[in-house]
Amino acid sequence: MNREQFSILGRGSRKWNAWRAQHADIDPDLSGANFGWADLCDAHLEGANLRGACFDSADLTGVHLEGASLVRASLVRTNLSRARLQGADLTGADLTLANLSDADLSRADLRGASLRGALMTTANFKGAKLSEAALGGRY
Repeated sequence: MNREQFSILGRGSRKWNAWRAQHADIDPDLSGANFGWADLCDAHLEGANLRGACFDSADLTGVHLEGASLVRASLVRTNLSRARLQGADLTGADLTLANLSDADLSRADLRGASLRGALMTTANFKGAKLSEAALGGRY
């Protein structure tokens, strides 16, 4: 994890997005970071390394996560409504009780992910890999 990038994102989406605009050539490394309960609405995290990161109960409404690596990330009770997750790697991620309403998960890799109790109203899963994902049942 890059501590400078972690600090910038911790200041909120507006500061983060301004930094990203100036450093478009950098793929952020926030692997293992803890953003539980954070408000990161509309943050631009495209292509970021978020492996093993924790976003439990965070508000990620409208977040841009296209092509991001969220392998084994914890997104329990996270609000991902309108999130852009096209082509994201969510292998083994925990999305239990997450809000995925209107999220775009097209071509996302959700193999082995937990989506138990997740709200998936009008979510787009076109071309997503869902083998061994836990999609139903009680939490």
